[in-house]
Amino acid sequence: MLEFYLDDSGTHDEATVTVWGGVVGYKHFMDRLTEAWHRQLARPCEGKPPVNAFHSSHLANGWGEYAGYNQAERDLTRWNFRKIIVDTGVTILAYGISVKDWNQVVIGLAKQALHSSEQAIFGQAVMAGLRAAKVEDQPINFQFDAGRDTPELRAVIRPSIEVAEAEGHDVSYGFSPVAAVPALQAADLVAHETYQFFTEYLKNPKAKAGPHTRRLFEDAHDSAAGWLGRRQIKAMVTGINRARRRGEK
Repeated sequence: MLEFYLDDSGTHDEATVTVWGGVVGYKHFMDRLTEAWHRQLARPCEGKPPVNAFHSSHLANGWGEYAGYNQAERDLTRWNFRKIIVDTGVTILAYGISVKDWNQVVIGLAKQALHSSEQAIFGQAVMAGLRAAKVEDQPINFQFDAGRDTPELRAVIRPSIEVAEAEGHDVSYGFSPVAAVPALQAADLVAHETYQFFTEYLKNPKAKAGPHTRRLFEDAHDSAAGWLGRRQIKAMVTGINRARRRGEK
């Protein structure tokens, strides 16, 4: 069975970018990640006490359990947990969308079909998982952040899974608390790193990923990333409008 653990970043009201991303692997890879993650939580950084859970934005800002960490300690802790993702051989994936461009371009009948920017990028991540399952010919289980368990996101999941099931694939899913699941904490790291890069990319298309983000994607066993900016969103709307016109004939 292929296991997908996906988390969000940039779903707060002021966000210009929304990301869904995470880690993928067979059970034995995920078991290896879980064991290593627990060990690292017990010693997140040299000289620091155990923490209950890894949380990227808390670490970056020195909040909660990471209050009192200096910048060097934050960087080292980030490196320690990133290394687990790389060393355990899981695949990473992340998909981001420009919220402003979505809201400007997707209007009228297209909005009725495509809904919100988060639903769109969440759907991209789910479909990537289903495509992987089809290639590998394996059952698949999705686990998502329980904090985003909404009717809107479930409305994206169910039709996609029904299509996969109609094609003979075994697909299941659930929502779990990030603080209780190491693989979802790894997904949080992936989503947050990608969010930081895409936020800068939206301001400047020539922006380069920072060293942590770059090494995460370069050193991972395998990785995939996708971006829905203005051009890609316009293409989606064009496709929806063409399909609607064909249906009206």
